[in-house]
Amino acid sequence: MADASLFEVDTDELRRVGNTMVGIGDDVAEVARTAPMDGRGEWGHQGLAGAGDRFGARYRYLIEQLAEDVDRGGVSLRGSANAYEEMDAINAASIAGLGMDW
Repeated sequence: MADASLFEVDTDELRRVGNTMVGIGDDVAEVARTAPMDGRGEWGHQGLAGAGDRFGARYRYLIEQLAEDVDRGGVSLRGSANAYEEMDAINAASIAGLGMDW
């Protein structure tokens, strides 16, 4: 939709990239649901297994946060596309009110 845009922004492309990012966020969230370091109970030493548990919990938390960040970025891009289109519509109406073409 960049053709009629005051900002010369391709809002369709913004939405496409935003949707892609949301999908990637879902994929990253799926990674967080997998159990890292399987078999910790068989490592023998309790301290080593405990360290593996702590690492796994931290890993899961960080991957979940990454997924949320990617998802928020995608949603933000889609929202930006809507905002650009809204501003273009407002500006077109204002210019039309002055008797000029957009």
